[in-house]
Amino acid sequence: MKKQASGPQRRQLYRIVYPLKARPRIQVGEESFAVIDLCERGIRFLYCGAQGFKIGEDLQAVVHFADGSSVEIQGSVMRVQDNQTVLHLRVPISPTKVLQEQRYLLKHFPGYE
Repeated sequence: MKKQASGPQRRQLYRIVYPLKARPRIQVGEESFAVIDLCERGIRFLYCGAQGFKIGEDLQAVVHFADGSSVEIQGSVMRVQDNQTVLHLRVPISPTKVLQEQRYLLKHFPGYE
């Protein structure tokens, strides 16, 4: 019988948690922030601006990955805590892109899991 995850790792979608040196950037308007983690349906990033985002606020942004690719996203702010903002995406990031990111991290960051 398969063991199910519990606690914070109990998720329906695979989440990539980025090492500090590998974090993609999310560009919201003229500002750019480091991505902490992402999955197909959500993204969490550091927000160090003077004025924070509000829960329910709609955002359009572009995520720039280390391999030079980028993905346009749209979502609404689901959580704001300390200097972190979580977006729920209206259109998911493709599973192919999530797998490419995982492969990139495994190749360029030995010991990454």
